[in-house]
Amino acid sequence: MSDPGTPRTWRVLAVDDEPDVLDGVKALLEGAPLPLSGDHVEVLQESSFEQALAQLDRYRIDLVILDIRLQDGGQVEPEAGLRTSESIREVRFVPIVFYTAHGQYAGALEADPFAELVTKGDDTDLLLDSVDRLLNSGAPFVQRALVREVEEAIRSYMVDYVAPRWAGEFIGDAGKRALAHILARRLSAGLTFSELPRVMSAPGFPELTDAVSPVWFYLTPPVGDTPKVGDLHVCLDSDASSSESWWIVVTPSCDLAWSGKADFALLAKCMLLEDSKEFQEVKGDPEASTRKKNDLKELMKNKGLRWHYLPAAFDIPHLRVDFQNLQTIAPEELRKREPRASLDSPFAEELQSRFSSYLGRIGTEDLDLDALIEEIQERD
Repeated sequence: MSDPGTPRTWRVLAVDDEPDVLDGVKALLEGAPLPLSGDHVEVLQESSFEQALAQLDRYRIDLVILDIRLQDGGQVEPEAGLRTSESIREVRFVPIVFYTAHGQYAGALEADPFAELVTKGDDTDLLLDSVDRLLNSGAPFVQRALVREVEEAIRSYMVDYVAPRWAGEFIGDAGKRALAHILARRLSAGLTFSELPRVMSAPGFPELTDAVSPVWFYLTPPVGDTPKVGDLHVCLDSDASSSESWWIVVTPSCDLAWSGKADFALLAKCMLLEDSKEFQEVKGDPEASTRKKNDLKELMKNKGLRWHYLPAAFDIPHLRVDFQNLQTIAPEELRKREPRASLDSPFAEELQSRFSSYLGRIGTEDLDLDALIEEIQERD
């Protein structure tokens, strides 16, 4: 994700109880720009794991290099690598390179995309490659960009809005609660869908396009405990097959937020797109005709009123919400369920708007358009 024309300086924390190892890591990483990105590295050194955690709490660290933690007496815990990474991530999310002679105790880390293992004594270029790869993965860059955006939003709001009104609005316990509320809401609004393109226009982000990724549709896991429109649930069907089915909440969020306002919550069933004829005609066929692909596109563009398409993302398959296949349950029963994901804004609002349009439609007889066009053609 880095732009070679604008190199950055990443802050790496190296932790080891051997001074020679720390000096070698510092010389390696600060000696030249990183091969993949051309970025630079500043290395901070710590010999104590506890002091390293304090550094993580105090400074903005982009990556950690450390030995697998040793117990008193020099004995290595079988789960030392896992315990060490968990201790670090309790303080802050940060990629980790385990630079250790005890690699046999790092097996549990293999599934972590933000942790890598380099064995001491191997070619030091392997350590450089791991650091370069993790810093260039995009995760540290995105995290830094969003933190910078949040800090700027807080700074400008506190200076421009809160400070001039401090004496009249924010004194005492009630004022503290009011400040926490409006600041949290301001940050939430500032990072909504419509504002994200401004954040992602920062140098180093991939060029923005008009199309969005399917993951933009969803909040997963959902935010908050109150049921809301757009919550996606997976339930067991009541038939003998006991297969899973997907349902989405279409009751307005305001009705679910207040106890007693809605006697029933309304959910619409989501059918698998892969069960449609149009999907099957394109699936696994690189040579599918333009007509077949266009037929599938028509389904996915929501050309009809009855169906509403939701793209596949995370563990959510391609779905079609069926506005005719509805289910009602008591709100208290809905609150006991855990949604798999929630539609983000404005996709949740779009779902509710289309559902309302479907229910509120008024059918009329079709005009004989052929006859009308013939009449127009015959005019002088």
